[in-house]
Formats: sequence, C-alpha cells, structure tokens
Amino acid sequence: MDYLGFLIGIGGLALTAIATVLTVVLHKSVRPLYLIDISKFGGIEHPDIGITFKGDPVPNLYVLRFVLWNAGKKEIRSEDLPNPKAGPRIKFDSGSKVLSQLAYSSTGDDTGKITFSKHNEACLTFDYLNKDDALIGEIYFSSADEENAEFEFLGSIKGAKVKKGLIESRTATNIVWPLVISGFLIFSTFGYASTTFPHFTNGSVFLDVFTVVFFLSLAVASFLSIRFNVRSIPFMVPERYREFLIDGLDSDLGLYLYNN
Repeated sequence: MDYLGFLIGIGGLALTAIATVLTVVLHKSVRPLYLIDISKFGGIEHPDIGITFKGDPVPNLYVLRFVLWNAGKKEIRSEDLPNPKAGPRIKFDSGSKVLSQLAYSSTGDDTGKITFSKHNEACLTFDYLNKDDALIGEIYFSSADEENAEFEFLGSIKGAKVKKGLIESRTATNIVWPLVISGFLIFSTFGYASTTFPHFTNGSVFLDVFTVVFFLSLAVASFLSIRFNVRSIPFMVPERYREFLIDGLDSDLGLYLYNN
C-alpha cells in the first residue's frame, strides 16, 4: 500500500532526526558553561550606621558568586584559553569598584585565579578543568548605582563559546505536550484512514497501520521531549555548585573557598 510506505518513510526520517539531535546535544566534547548570582548587602541609609571596607565608607556593597564549569566530555586546559581580551571574563560597569575577590578550581590544584584588566574586567584563568570540574569564586564590589549593578559575562574557550547554564530544571509539565500531540496524531490518522480506505477494518490492514502510526507518534513524542526536556539536562549546574551559588559560605565549597 502506497500510503503505508509513505508513513514508514516519514517514521524513518523522524527517527533519524531524533538520533541526530541526540548525537549533537548529548555528545558535544567541549561545553563550558557559567552561572552568576549577585546579592546586595545594603547601603548607608542611616546617619549613624554604615558599611566600611578597610576603614573607608562603602556606598553600596554587592557580592557576586560565579561558577564556570566544564559540562562537556573533553577536558579544558589553560592552552585552550584565549588571551585575556577574549577569554572568559566578567565585565563590570565603570561605576563599580572591586573590593575583594577569591577563586578556587575544584580540580584540587588551586590554580584558579581572577586577574583584573584596566577595562574593569575580571579575567578567569585555570590550569585545567576535567569533566564536571569548575572554577568558582566570589567578588565583593561597590557600585555608584543604588538600585542595580551592571555586569556581564563575556568570552570563549577555544573551540566553543561560553554559554549560560541552568540552575533549575524545566517543569515536568513540558512532557504533557508531546503526549497531547501524539494522541492527536493517532486520532487524526485513524479517523482519516477509516473514512478514506474502505478496507481499513480488515485485520491485517488495521495492524499494519496501527504499528506504523504508533511508532511514528512515539518518534514525534520523543523528539518533542528532547526539545523541551532532555535538551536541558547537559546544561544543568551540578548540585554542589548550585549550593555554592545559593548558600555561599553556608555551602561546603563556600567554606573550602575561605579555608584554603
């Protein structure tokens, strides 16, 4: 039957597309990701109470925590870092002044460092980051802006751009849409076939069409699940780095950062 061969062909193409997406998304060898969390401690709002740093008044105090981790399959080494002008770095606005900073690489060699350029950029360096290793750090700074401190993460690793990761997983409700669409596809296909082909109720024809439509629907559902859910998994920050971003000194990595 021509229509059956057509459906089989579409199913094959859909499964090929799924395999391609899985290969690209889940087997990328170089994937440097970053996340940043910033908190404001407050400013001088009371005439008798203020914040000082080494004896000098601080108008507005912020702490910026960052994680730069290797979510890929291949290690990232210092030779993969471009020069400071193009490498991973955090750029502050001209009204911000860095007061204190600390960095640590989870590889255990303590090679993670922050150096500042004349353009008010915090350049991040390390010797190497194996899979799931990270460079973490805290930067305390003041800003002339009382409401918001402006900053941005820039730069790349040789072979890959540094992209923003995910701190929370996507909601499970995204899985509903593949099921709804697949159910609609099955209903529409069988409705069309029952009104178009007079011998559709024949047992062998029914089984053939059901098999093809079932696997085609499964392929569509799988593809949509990849698009909305599985695709996000490689970009999820590991739990220990997530705790550091949220809890700071109250996390295990935060305590280690200041005790070493």
